Amino acid sequence: MRLPFISIITAILHFGFCLPATTIAADDKATEKFVLALLEESGRKVNLSVITPENKEAVVALLRDIATRKRRQIGTTLPDYISAKIILLRLGDPPTMQDSADAYLKTGRVDLSEISLALQPAMIPLLVDGLRFDERDNVVPPSVRRAQLAEGTCVRPISPSFRATHLIQKLLVDCPQFTGEVRASAMALLKQPIPSMRETLRVWWKENEMFFKTGHYNSVRPPTPQAATDKKP
Repeated sequence: MRLPFISIITAILHFGFCLPATTIAADDKATEKFVLALLEESGRKVNLSVITPENKEAVVALLRDIATRKRRQIGTTLPDYISAKIILLRLGDPPTMQDSADAYLKTGRVDLSEISLALQPAMIPLLVDGLRFDERDNVVPPSVRRAQLAEGTCVRPISPSFRATHLIQKLLVDCPQFTGEVRASAMALLKQPIPSMRETLRVWWKENEMFFKTGHYNSVRPPTPQAATDKKP
């Protein structure tokens, strides 16, 4: 009995085999079927090895359209745009990472779950800029508040630096690319109030920025708790 093409792709995704490069590059319909099969699983569980150098350009382009809601429907299927975004973040797609960081810090849109589930340490350098603010607890600058109101996303008044502090700490705890010592030290930061945690991460970033530039995440050093000050990164 001959299996339908979509079933074959699904089986390949589950067992970790790669599709022939020509299957994806030459045919837009094949790319759509491939991506729909990819999105049948949660974005955090998808086997990324099936996205090869040969098919990556076409697959990423379609995933971007789905993640940004440019493509809301493929045939009769409504693809999962959140899973598409998680896959792109896991792949380290620069525009998706930048858009997610900007949305989280600048407008207050709740992209925390997508960023957290992707377990992408390369997000941290994009969030560090938020640490430079010295707002009081739950105080949002007027410019950020206006952006939130304009987009209808004013759900809770959490300032950019508090958002950055919380998410960087969470990524340090959750990302398996970091050593156990780093992850344990980051977990211990939860005992600090946010202003002190923010200062701790400012100092920590200056000591570890180079490891992120080179991608040597296993060389990242653990954060050392600091008292809150007015210094900025």
